Amino acid sequence: SHECPSMPADLPLRRFADEYILMTGRRCYAVEEGGTVVGMITPADLRKVERARWHETPVVRIAHRLHELRSVSPETPIVEALQTMGREDINQLPVMRAGRMEGMLSRSHILHALQAHIELSM
Repeated sequence: SHECPSMPADLPLRRFADEYILMTGRRCYAVEEGGTVVGMITPADLRKVERARWHETPVVRIAHRLHELRSVSPETPIVEALQTMGREDINQLPVMRAGRMEGMLSRSHILHALQAHIELSM
C-alpha cells in the first residue's frame, strides 16, 4: 500500500492517539522528520510511555527507527515477505528502495491478494 499515513516527528503521543489511532483505526504510521520518513509507530508502542506523559512525549521518541526495521524491496517475492513476517512475528513490513520508504506491505494485503488469485483460478 502506498497509503501509509505519516505524521511529524514532534507530534505529541496524546494527539497521535486521539487524531490518528482513534479517528482512522489504522495500525501503522510513518514518522517524518524534515520531509523524510525516519521511523514507524504502532498503537502498541504507546504502552512504552505512561499515559500521564503522552501530552509531552513526541512520537519520534518511541518510534521504531526505519533503519532498524526489517523491510523488503518492491522486488521481494511475496512468499519471502510472508516468511519474514512469520519468522519475525510482525504484521507489516516497510517497502524500501534506495533508503526511502515506498509503501507498506501487511499480512492482510497478502491475504487479499491470495484470495483474489484463488477466485480468479476457479
